[in-house]
Amino acid sequence: MYNVIVNPTAGKNKASKVIKKVSKYLKSQNVEFLVYFSETAEDINNVTKKLCKDGEKEFIIVGGDGTLNHFVNGLVDPSKTNFGIIPAGKHNHFARYLGIPKKPIDAIKNILEHPTMKVDYLKCNQYRALNLISCGVMEIAENKFLTQSQDSKLSRKAILKNTINAFEGLQFSIDADNLKHKDKLYTSCAVCNGGFYGDNIYVSPLSNMHDGLANVVTIDYSENKKIKKDYFEAKQGKHIYKNPTSNSWSRYFNIKSKSPFDTMIDGEIYQFDTLEINVIAKGLNIYNKR
Repeated sequence: MYNVIVNPTAGKNKASKVIKKVSKYLKSQNVEFLVYFSETAEDINNVTKKLCKDGEKEFIIVGGDGTLNHFVNGLVDPSKTNFGIIPAGKHNHFARYLGIPKKPIDAIKNILEHPTMKVDYLKCNQYRALNLISCGVMEIAENKFLTQSQDSKLSRKAILKNTINAFEGLQFSIDADNLKHKDKLYTSCAVCNGGFYGDNIYVSPLSNMHDGLANVVTIDYSENKKIKKDYFEAKQGKHIYKNPTSNSWSRYFNIKSKSPFDTMIDGEIYQFDTLEINVIAKGLNIYNKR
């Protein structure tokens, strides 16, 4: 039996419409399933944990990247769980990178008609990440946007502009297999399992979710007027072979700063002064065409 976890608010309530189509199709195919509606991160996490502890191993996730992230972080043992994805978020970066169909019926057929494939994921401190872990000027701006007072009406774009104008680089050290930098200034750093970030920024075109490696993409800090140019090049993946961008592959990363810095893990903002990141090779079982 499939346990269908739905975030009805995902994609501006898109998921609530998607689940109606999916339920109708599953019934027409005589597939056994139960639907669980979970709107908050805590709900998704708790429902997943409870179902896993009850011995359930088959899941379908209806939502976006955030829903997926909270589901994966609720798994008791990811290696013993099979799940499929029905994209219903704003961007659906993880599903997009795996080539999972956008249309709900095509996505559910993709689950029912194919075996599972093994996919890498990232373990960052106590969290799991499917797509990427990043820090830099974009994450600082996003945290300011999310934590601004209710009286403030500044848009993301306005806050990003103000943050860029005041930004003086983020200083941290990186220790990985092929990359060792100490106390260097960066505009941004992303450890990538997938390729896309935020507002459809193609940050890591060279990522491969099946190779047991993560791609770390760094943009060195130079001057504020170049940050905007770097951002627009990254939207199309054109930054990858240009200075001041560098990229490297590793199974392990240690990123450390003298003070806490804003970190985004699959769209969620946290604060750390150290990131211990490991690639868990072929740690997830996802229904998808090969």
